[in-house]
Amino acid sequence: MGDLVEAIISLMKREQAAGKVYNIGSSQEIAIEDLADRIIEMTGSKSKKQFVPYEVAYGRPIEDMMRRVPSLERIKKTIGWEPKTSLTETLQLIIDNEMRKKD
Repeated sequence: MGDLVEAIISLMKREQAAGKVYNIGSSQEIAIEDLADRIIEMTGSKSKKQFVPYEVAYGRPIEDMMRRVPSLERIKKTIGWEPKTSLTETLQLIIDNEMRKKD
């Protein structure tokens, strides 16, 4: 989350960024199933994955991308930004925060 805030603040300070669209994310690709597996493992959850057909989750099928990896070229060129926190670190921060809420 810190990476996101840092990127937004840096973009707000750059006049040349006004009116442009920037991807703020990671070029680290992960499948939704793999993400679910990682979260289950990291939390020690006994949850079972439930597979939902595309049509049920999203409605009528449309042409859709099978892979989503954002291009970070524009934001890197404009403000030199790259994510510093890995997906695993980010997930752990979120998990820790949610666990604290339970206490």
